[in-house]
Amino acid sequence: MKLEWLGFADDIEIERFEYCLKQGNVVVRGDTSVERQTMARIDGLGLQSDQVYTVEVAAVSQGDIKSDPVSANVLLLGSGPRHTGKIFCYL
Repeated sequence: MKLEWLGFADDIEIERFEYCLKQGNVVVRGDTSVERQTMARIDGLGLQSDQVYTVEVAAVSQGDIKSDPVSANVLLLGSGPRHTGKIFCYL
């Protein structure tokens, strides 16, 4: 999953961003820091199709003061391709 965010003010004071991923009240990926980047890629989550997940991102200042998080809901639809054929190897 690739995350991108914009719109945090006071860019000079921001030291890092923290994000988390939840499914309802269950934390799938806890607070994870990225230093002064406005995007992150997270792999290996084992997310389920047809489920709603919530991403929260907060800015953290040099004084370690955390902003209120912004959030977005993500709905994963369907699944990846399924194997329906055969594979042949000849030497």
